[in-house]
Amino acid sequence: MYAMAFAVEEINRHSTLLPGVKLGYRIVDSCGRYPWALQAALSLVGGDTGGCSSTASTPASHEQPGEAGGQPVPLLIGASASTTAKLLSRILGPLSVPIISYLASCPCLSDRLKFPNFFRTIPSDVYQARAIARLAIRFHWAWVGAVLVNNDYGHLAIQVFQDEIQGKGVCLDFVETVHRETIVRDARRAALAIQASTAKVILIFCWYTDVKELFLELNKMNVTDRQFVASEAWSTSDDILQDPATSKVASGVLGVAIRSSTIPGFEKYLRNLHPVRRPDDGFLGEFWEKEFGCSTGNRASFSYPSSPLKAQTDHPSNFPTPSLAKESVQKASLPPCSGTESLEAVQHPFTDTSQLRGAYNVYLAVYAAAHALHSLLSCNISSCSSPKHIEPIELLQHMNGVNFTTPQGEEFYFQGADIPAKYDLVNWQSTPEGPLKLVVIGHVDGFDLHLNESAIQWSTESNQVVRSTTNCSPDCEPCPSDHWSNAKRTACIPRQLDFLSFDETLGITLTTAAVSGATVTTAVLMVFAYYHQTPVVIICAIWLSLSPPMPHHDIGFQGSVVTLKCAMASVVGFSLVLGYLGLLACTCLLLAFHARKLPDNFNEAKLITFSMLIFCVVWVAFVPAYISSPGNVQKRCINVLVLLALHAVPLLSTMAAACGTRGQRAGAQGGVAGGSDSDVLSVGHVECPGLENLPLQYIYAMVFAVEEINHSTTLLPGVKLGYHIHDSCGLPLWALRAALSLVGGDSTSCNSTAMPDYPAGYGEKSEVPLIIGGDSSITAQILSRLLGPLSVPLMSYTASCPCLSDRRQFPNFFRTMPSDIYQARAIAQLAIRLNWTWIGAVMANNDYGLTAIKIFQEETQGAGVCLAFVEALRRENIVSDAKRAALAIQASTARVILIFTWYTDVRELFLQLAKRNVTDRQFLASEAWSTSGDLLQNPATSKVASGVLGVAIRSSAMPGFENYLKRLNPSRHPDDKFLIEFWEKMFGCSPAAAPFPSNATSPPRADGLLQKASLPLCSGTESLEAVQNLFTDTSQLRVTYNVYLAAYAAAHALHSLLSCPNGNSPPGKNSSTCSFPKHIKPIQVLEHLSKVNFTTPQGETFYFQGADVPAKYDLVNWQSTPEGQLKLVVIGRVDGFDLRLNESAIHWSTGANQEVPVSVCSESCPPGTRMATRKGEPACCFDCIPCADGEISNITGSPHCEPCPSDYWSNEKRTACIPRQLDFLSFDETLGITLTTVAVSGATVTTAVFAVFIYFRQTPMVRANNSELSFLLLLSLKLCFLCALLFIGRPSVWSCRFQQAAFGISFVLCVSCLQVKTIVVLAAFRSARPGAKALMKWFGPAQQRGSVCLFTCIQVIICVIWLSLSPPVPQPDFDKPGLKVTLKCAMASVVGFSLVLGYLGLLACTCLLLAFHARKLPDNFNEAKLITFSMLIFCAVWVAFVPAYVSSPGKYAVAVEIFAIIASSYGLLLCIFAPKCFIILLRPEKNTKKNLMAK
Repeated sequence: MYAMAFAVEEINRHSTLLPGVKLGYRIVDSCGRYPWALQAALSLVGGDTGGCSSTASTPASHEQPGEAGGQPVPLLIGASASTTAKLLSRILGPLSVPIISYLASCPCLSDRLKFPNFFRTIPSDVYQARAIARLAIRFHWAWVGAVLVNNDYGHLAIQVFQDEIQGKGVCLDFVETVHRETIVRDARRAALAIQASTAKVILIFCWYTDVKELFLELNKMNVTDRQFVASEAWSTSDDILQDPATSKVASGVLGVAIRSSTIPGFEKYLRNLHPVRRPDDGFLGEFWEKEFGCSTGNRASFSYPSSPLKAQTDHPSNFPTPSLAKESVQKASLPPCSGTESLEAVQHPFTDTSQLRGAYNVYLAVYAAAHALHSLLSCNISSCSSPKHIEPIELLQHMNGVNFTTPQGEEFYFQGADIPAKYDLVNWQSTPEGPLKLVVIGHVDGFDLHLNESAIQWSTESNQVVRSTTNCSPDCEPCPSDHWSNAKRTACIPRQLDFLSFDETLGITLTTAAVSGATVTTAVLMVFAYYHQTPVVIICAIWLSLSPPMPHHDIGFQGSVVTLKCAMASVVGFSLVLGYLGLLACTCLLLAFHARKLPDNFNEAKLITFSMLIFCVVWVAFVPAYISSPGNVQKRCINVLVLLALHAVPLLSTMAAACGTRGQRAGAQGGVAGGSDSDVLSVGHVECPGLENLPLQYIYAMVFAVEEINHSTTLLPGVKLGYHIHDSCGLPLWALRAALSLVGGDSTSCNSTAMPDYPAGYGEKSEVPLIIGGDSSITAQILSRLLGPLSVPLMSYTASCPCLSDRRQFPNFFRTMPSDIYQARAIAQLAIRLNWTWIGAVMANNDYGLTAIKIFQEETQGAGVCLAFVEALRRENIVSDAKRAALAIQASTARVILIFTWYTDVRELFLQLAKRNVTDRQFLASEAWSTSGDLLQNPATSKVASGVLGVAIRSSAMPGFENYLKRLNPSRHPDDKFLIEFWEKMFGCSPAAAPFPSNATSPPRADGLLQKASLPLCSGTESLEAVQNLFTDTSQLRVTYNVYLAAYAAAHALHSLLSCPNGNSPPGKNSSTCSFPKHIKPIQVLEHLSKVNFTTPQGETFYFQGADVPAKYDLVNWQSTPEGQLKLVVIGRVDGFDLRLNESAIHWSTGANQEVPVSVCSESCPPGTRMATRKGEPACCFDCIPCADGEISNITGSPHCEPCPSDYWSNEKRTACIPRQLDFLSFDETLGITLTTVAVSGATVTTAVFAVFIYFRQTPMVRANNSELSFLLLLSLKLCFLCALLFIGRPSVWSCRFQQAAFGISFVLCVSCLQVKTIVVLAAFRSARPGAKALMKWFGPAQQRGSVCLFTCIQVIICVIWLSLSPPVPQPDFDKPGLKVTLKCAMASVVGFSLVLGYLGLLACTCLLLAFHARKLPDNFNEAKLITFSMLIFCAVWVAFVPAYVSSPGKYAVAVEIFAIIASSYGLLLCIFAPKCFIILLRPEKNTKKNLMAK
């Protein structure tokens, strides 16, 4: 408490910290109780202290006329416990009232989100636990026991300790917890654990009361050889240190303690405390009564309340004392104090300042608060916070920026709520007297541990470090999941795969039964031959495509054999299959049971009822048997047995009767793409949209590639490729059926363009199972999951989802389209390159948009790019979402808008922006819409879309493709249904009828069937030569080129597969080392496809990186044409991570020849300023703040200012550091000239007086006052005037030495003369008394001269010693800010200078006292009066000099010292010699002995 009071008083006396402001305080005693602490805090914040037990002082005020006081500043220093601190911080947080704690060390309080108003001057417990862990690691203590208090303090400390020692070879033998409520029992248990343990080092995280009880228990058990490591909670406890009962146990304790420090003047302050001087201090009065056992009497008027926070309203003072339960009873029996009581000789923890820990934390807290207040009040008048209107949040903001040097020279600042961790390392050492003493043997600074091991006294009382290790083997290591221990448990061996095989007896038996059942079923099938479609096919297809069962090693069961089983990836799908099967079975059973008694000679319902009963019983029994069966064999056996049972029973029950009665067949169902009208999937009722030009171009790109490959002489020589093309109409389900049809080889029932019939000699046809398709990422995922177990390769040309790169989920997937990750990175690189730091984003509300935005943010992180907004669009309500996004774009200051969505969504967004006339935004396009012809050719959006910059799929030329397309004609491809449909749509006529086979039917179009009957026949002159549309446009082939690459990749994989190792035989020829074209397996193609690496006909290298190809994109720009339309222009390329951009070719949204659009939240800060982030806004929204004096920034957009070196300073613009100019008091400046003139004038006047005295040396006036001393005094005064000149001019080594020596010696000589004069006057008058004549013989001329020499020689000796050991040296004062740095004589030793001034002051004070004593001696001209007056002036000058010198900056401090020298010299000269010269020169009649002797 008094550390805070001392700090406040010290600050109030400070001349530079809070000048003109006086701090006050109120101290409230919470008695360590949370509710009282809360009440006290609310009382202080609310300003109501009348009801609180407190000690108050004048509140912080600004000294202005007319103001009696100031406004209390809401800041609390307290909350000694972490629990109290958390409570107060949460309550006062909304009020933004800062709290500084000096003892709350819980790490939880570092959370600025929960406790934004909390600060502390004690380190967090995390650091002490780390320090103790480093001690254990340093001393190689591998086997440690731990005792901890059962609360957050103990648990967190041991957790941090364990984290720190992990992997460092330190283990915990035991961890014992103690509860404060049951401390005796818990301490006994912990002591027994310590006694039984082999660990010699025990770590204790408890309170000192708990430790004391534990040590008492250990003392009873005579356990005295353990090395205890102490936390700061008890490492400095005097209660344990001074307890003889625990000294044997506690000897050698090594611990971490709060850093100690000294507070100069604090001990003297404490010992000067007295109730007489502080009558209203109730705390001091209570302490006085307790310490001295007497009543101070100054608290008699207080009525003490029963609660410290509920004082009576009639307190006469602001200093009520907290009451105690027995206080009023005890006080009456106390005798009154005598008044001689003092703390000067008291030895008490209260007066012990040898190791200030908590008190120093309080001291720091006060200084931190003062510096925050100083920072708050130090500003321009226009922007200052008025001392009358200081808001808590203002002080809180400045608390966060506190950074100062303490009076002890330490740098202090907050890191969030915390200060840099600093601890002392202490050791409890035995003394000869018996008690233990605390010795500091090292310290901790952050992560650095400094330890003097030689100074440690260990618990074993030896110099050897205590050893604490164990010989126990480490724990058994678990084997990896796919390994198991051998029989001896000495090694991990691979676990053996186990499954139900055909080789074992059980497998053979079940196989035989299954084959027998299949044979019988086949016979029945030949009789019935009836096909029936059920919805279970749909369920199974969806289940197996989305989440099929996969082979899985069941390592969940223990043992050396691991089961390989089919794991259900989706229990929902399997449940639907079984549920639907059960529903049908139950329905069938009920219907058959109902019809079993119908009159008929052979009622099959009876047989069905019996069979379904057995069917249901078997499956009901299956469930519990399956669940309870472990491993593979049992589960598989039950599966197979149940399947045999449920198939055999219905077959045997109905076979005999059914074989002669039923024999009908159903017609075959339609193909994959079309489907019959009776298809239960109802796919045939879905109509395809109209045939689109671009997808049709993709089809013929593959056909073109196949024909080009077939004509190649080097690629697949002797092998001709064919193809099947299926139209899925963009529906995943139809794509799934088409894929199954292709893989199964059933092309007769599929709508396709079939491969050509090859001429004889080509050999037999062999279909290679490889699919080029999966145009969307969803379709690709479904197809890949479905075809994955079959190892059928799937190559997509547009699926770009990054998820498809996962080879574990999609091992059979490949694509010639880069992943979306790369386009997002490319757009991010564009934004960074063009310095767009403030961007808006619009995205599709699905994986495509979310993933792209996420990658964009990751790529721009740290590059200063921020998103102003992110708007999501949903296709279901695109109109409303587009409106919302358009309003966000219109309202935002971002000029660049990034759009990741489909072109249909962008079209709606652009229409909304066109309505609002928002045409000045620069849009960044993803590949999903950057080449959309629909948007490019839409006049309604051309103004908005002009200047779009986007990433597009890489385009490339395909030589001969345009000619191939233009030569297409139905007459040359009569079986090509796709071309016929396109011809009808293009030319409005029907080509000549052709006998289309069943496999050439196309899925019905929305408008095709109705219009075809009314179309006239084509004339035969129609041609695509002159047609200009997307189908015939080959200027920028993008997706088309991806299809082309896919065909070539497949061909090269097949070529690699069929190529012989010797290279001599062509792939088509049979060879013992070649793969036969008739026996190509899908997995073979898959393996070779993964290794594909070839050069395309266009000269580009092509290969797969997993599923992906190297990322290649075009950078495109939408540019306006003179006709008012937009055209697509390639202005750059992206190759992997390399971006090549031709900026001069870009037409921006602001105009063709304009500069790059600027899109920033804040303009870049010019040199000389730094960026300061705005609170609550993104990092790229900032203000530009000029660099402080002494700091510079020489680049644009600097995040911080760099401080100049100590010998440099910033220029006016804060853009460069320039050498600081040396400044000193010179003879050339006005002040130097003035002081020189005055000093020389003083020396001249002194010389004139000296001449007058020489001339009139025989007169009584000169002789009566010891002429020798007068001449010596005049000489010394002249030296005093002249020594002032040594302080003017550039300081040098010798001038610094001589100026202080000359000053000290000259003035000592002067004052010595005056003192001897005064002594002579006193002796002269004393000798006039009877019997005292012999006194004058001791003050004769020789004695006077000797006395002056003696007094002066002492000063000479001091100066010689000082200047020889540690003289002043010229040194620039870099600590003072400013361009000009003062070159001054720095005192290397303050002690020497203090001795010089102290000795001079001692002589001056002695002379003043003697002269004052002799001033009234009878004499007409008593020189003692003149000496008294002169010494008064001398002392007044030098007393006023001290504060003026301290507060004067730079060279003006030297000027102040010169002024003091000259002023004091003139004072002595004029006061002593002016009256004498007046009489000598102007009143010679008075210059007689008679006149001088008159009384």
